[in-house]
Amino acid sequence: MKISVADFRCFHEATDIDVRPINILVGENSAGKSSYLAAVRFLLDLLKDDTKASFNKDPFYLGSYDQIAHFRGGRFGRAKEFAFNFSENIDPNLLKRRAALLNRQATALASSFSTEIKFVNDRSQPAISHVQFRLGGFGIDLQLRDTPRAVVHTPKRRIELPVGRALRINDPLVYDLSAIEYLLRDLRLSQRKGDFSEEDVDDVFFVYDLYEMSKRALPRDVYASAPVRSKPARTYNPGESNPAPDGEHIPFVLSQIKEFDEVLWAEVAAGLREFGQASGLFDDISVRRLSKTESGPFQLIVNSGGFSSNIIDVGYGVSQSLPIITDLTRAKSRSVFLIQQPEVHLHPKAQAALATFLAKIVKNKRHTVFIETHSDYLINRLRMNVRDGENIEPDDLSILYFERADLDVTIHSITVDDNGNIRGAPSGYRKFFIEEEMRSLGIAE
Repeated sequence: MKISVADFRCFHEATDIDVRPINILVGENSAGKSSYLAAVRFLLDLLKDDTKASFNKDPFYLGSYDQIAHFRGGRFGRAKEFAFNFSENIDPNLLKRRAALLNRQATALASSFSTEIKFVNDRSQPAISHVQFRLGGFGIDLQLRDTPRAVVHTPKRRIELPVGRALRINDPLVYDLSAIEYLLRDLRLSQRKGDFSEEDVDDVFFVYDLYEMSKRALPRDVYASAPVRSKPARTYNPGESNPAPDGEHIPFVLSQIKEFDEVLWAEVAAGLREFGQASGLFDDISVRRLSKTESGPFQLIVNSGGFSSNIIDVGYGVSQSLPIITDLTRAKSRSVFLIQQPEVHLHPKAQAALATFLAKIVKNKRHTVFIETHSDYLINRLRMNVRDGENIEPDDLSILYFERADLDVTIHSITVDDNGNIRGAPSGYRKFFIEEEMRSLGIAE
């Protein structure tokens, strides 16, 4: 998977970020780390059919066009457009089987697809202006603003489609790619009028089939975590189970799993025990119902050292780590997690234990995680896990260092070797961590 942004927030030049199973985002405050996470969440939500994309959805609130488009200063001013690009590999065997099923030659098919989406200013809001999909010599181009156009490409020719009212989007706050499906409806109507041949229609629908097939390579779910999770409570009442960035859903989720899904509860409880014991935070967590009804109140009980305590009576490290551990464990495989400052209220041992837990759960469930952090303990434990061959290989880990220079931010991709040694780090990387440590100790520069 590769993701790039251009003229978005503090990012001017487009840089393809090679996304790995574990991606650590580091850099000074206001260096664009949260903005990049917001872009990833928006882009994945937009590409999926079942999720509403928004530039202002908890925990990322980006504002209007003037707050989102890059400002270059001087005579350049605000960028007239900004763009996102997503690319991913597809199983070549799947492509060959699909092409054979549709009586097509697979020789022109590439092993990866890309989707680029551009935005312009429409009544102070970002509006989709252009969508481009490419897979080898096949593709779709949609121009949605000014003079709307729709073109389908094959290796041998280009087919311009009729543009109906579907492409004339009136609401700039509606972000979806349904216009592609509307085009096919209009194409059928045009075929009946004799404007398109059967070969034209077959080519267009084959390209559309490739587009739909490419979406199978997308992550299954996207979770975004706020930097500060919800406070613990002495007693909980049934509520919403939909993921909330502050983790407010977790107590009810745990009670529901405990009550109705024995297999999943065993998995979640085991994950909590593993992390709790490795971190020294707790031995076990259980759900205590205060009534015989499913809709009655309940409590979360933390067991440690042979004693049981209400979650509100133990350190904040338990309640702050609980949403992260629970969601990582219960989520469908191949999900994406955007986690901000997981080390909040965790002592160094717990931060390191969290890194080891992340490496194991990502490997077992094939998740992709982005972690915005200031924790050297977390990063160093991941490097040691690479060195020791514990659930993570060198190619599984990427450190993304965000470096600001005036109005622009550069993202440096840093890797590690087989021994966990840092490779490709710019000079400012270690300087950043040393200065952060000095600040945390109250030592002036």
